[in-house]
Amino acid sequence: SFPTRRSSDLGNSNYDENISYKISGTKTTHTLKEGETIMRVALKYYGTKKLYKYILEYNKETLGEDGNKVRIGTKVKVPELKPQN
Repeated sequence: SFPTRRSSDLGNSNYDENISYKISGTKTTHTLKEGETIMRVALKYYGTKKLYKYILEYNKETLGEDGNKVRIGTKVKVPELKPQN
């Protein structure tokens, strides 16, 4: 069974997946747990999975180009996103 998701688990859902953002620093650091994916981290902090590419871009030295082989316990920086003008 899947855990029940509380609204507090979603972080900031004020991000629009249809606009472009620029990275403007680090929002927080997240340690990956068993079963977590970068898409799930994006959902938690941005309210949408579709912004996962910003997390990959911000952590490419740690995660590689596609982030497919992420180990449990890996610390990823979650970028602060600002709309591009």
